Amino acid sequence: MAKLSSRALLAEKLKYLRECSKACEEVRRDARYPPPVLQQLPKVHQMIGNYGSLSMTCAELFGHDSVPSDQASACLKSMYDRRELTIFFLDAMANAMEEPDQMAAIFGPFLNQACFSLRGRNLVDQKLEDRFRTFKLIQTESR
Repeated sequence: MAKLSSRALLAEKLKYLRECSKACEEVRRDARYPPPVLQQLPKVHQMIGNYGSLSMTCAELFGHDSVPSDQASACLKSMYDRRELTIFFLDAMANAMEEPDQMAAIFGPFLNQACFSLRGRNLVDQKLEDRFRTFKLIQTESR
């Protein structure tokens, strides 16, 4: 049971950090903020990535049960399947990992699955799939 609860905690933490990362990107694109605020964004985004990386590799630092690499990878895979990951958030977490073995164990299976899902497809296929998913989501929400 501890493994399931630690995975759920990791998923919740990563969802929160993904939202923070997304907010940083939106602020960066929005030119109405003063330059001192915009200059802080790379540091903030790096801290978000550091916390995400540590949450996957050293959860004990934050008083949580440790999460095995395969569970962290499975968490990333499920977030990818639900289209909850951004490239900026993944990049920040990957840059924060210091151990190549941990990076390969966590990101390897996830990237393998992502590459296989893209095999044989082009950008038009992906855009059509995104539109279909959006249509289905709107349809289910309207019921």
